[in-house]
Amino acid sequence: MFLKYAVRRQCDQHLHIFKTRWHSQDAIMKWETLRRHDTESKQREELISTLLKELKGDLTRMAASKTGSRVLQACVKHGNPNQRAQILEELQPSFLELSKSPYAHHLVCKLIDTAPKSATEGFLKAFKGQVVKLLRHPCGSRVINELYLRASGKQRTVLAAEFYGREMILFSQDAAPKNLAETLSSMDDTAKYKVMQQMSINLIPIMEKGLLDPVIVHGLVAEYMEAAPASAVADAVEMLAGPNLLHMVHSHHGATAACQVLAMATAKQRKKVVKAMKGRHVKVMACDEWAHIVVMAALEHTDDTALLRKTLVPELLGDLEELCQHKVACQIFLHLLAPSSRAYVPPHVSALLAPHHAAVTASKPASEATAATTDEPSEESPSGVPGFSKKDAGLRRQELLGSGKGSLATELTTVCAANATKLLLNPKGSDLLVEAACGAEGGLQS
Repeated sequence: MFLKYAVRRQCDQHLHIFKTRWHSQDAIMKWETLRRHDTESKQREELISTLLKELKGDLTRMAASKTGSRVLQACVKHGNPNQRAQILEELQPSFLELSKSPYAHHLVCKLIDTAPKSATEGFLKAFKGQVVKLLRHPCGSRVINELYLRASGKQRTVLAAEFYGREMILFSQDAAPKNLAETLSSMDDTAKYKVMQQMSINLIPIMEKGLLDPVIVHGLVAEYMEAAPASAVADAVEMLAGPNLLHMVHSHHGATAACQVLAMATAKQRKKVVKAMKGRHVKVMACDEWAHIVVMAALEHTDDTALLRKTLVPELLGDLEELCQHKVACQIFLHLLAPSSRAYVPPHVSALLAPHHAAVTASKPASEATAATTDEPSEESPSGVPGFSKKDAGLRRQELLGSGKGSLATELTTVCAANATKLLLNPKGSDLLVEAACGAEGGLQS
């Protein structure tokens, strides 16, 4: 009797494997037709309907495989709203597991991207309480980033609030705090310490792993750098100073955090950041809405001008004519030529270049309050956490601009003279032309 049962079970397993393989091969053949550019919309819709009918109940398994995930992504891309809703309905209970899969997470991102705005609430419920864990995972972090970009302002606060403590998960969208500062404003010293401790526990593994691409992480790091005690900020700067920092520079909050790192870093840490920027990164950053401010911060805070002349300056000189006419990149040169002019550097940019570190004054409970207060170094101390620059700002600018053949000052003057007509027709370029003709603030050009 037992032998008969074992044989039947084995036959059922073989039959299931056969059906699974047949379904997979059939799905691949249909996918080959589906993804062709010359396939008509009506034929695609019919193929997707057939696929979903054949694969019903088996989508989760298909999504976890390399080819199966691509088949379903094509169905989501070319399918109609009803077909997408059918895929979403079957996969939604398994979103957490699929988000950690190297293949299936692409499908989850596709579903989030193509779903209507009304479906965002369903995604938030599926990931509720798991945001921190997923952001520590290479695949899961991409899914949360996609969801964060699709979410509304209130929904974003709910996602970020999970970093402030487990109890924040219980808040609704309307009750959730807007940011860390609002969370701390209504708390006593003990509660503040617990929140900052939880932030450290949640953020440090993400910074250590270098999973800094998600925009939600940029905002959290910027908040943490602003509110954390000096020793915690020093640890964060140590982890971020280097190539990892470049993952954050292309968003508002990311640029804010990067400028904070450069302002509060030691001379050695700043050199690591500057060396990481060397190469193709400089031009891309110089032309970016937010990353160009990080380039300005590197030039503003780094005392080793010899290193800057070897790394950043040659990259800027390589495309100087183009950068001088770019509305964003031009601000880098304007800041060097006229750093005190508010007309060229907007107030919000000036605030990023000189960030204020407002640490939590009472970061520990009463029994440990003394240790917490002594944790804050003097602002005048060269060894303090907020960065210390020995070199005078005017001297630093003079060394960066240089003099003679091949210097930044000479090349700027040459480019401005050769492209005067083009620059006059450009709002930012005309400002640069005026400053170059005047010899820059303090007469530093020769």
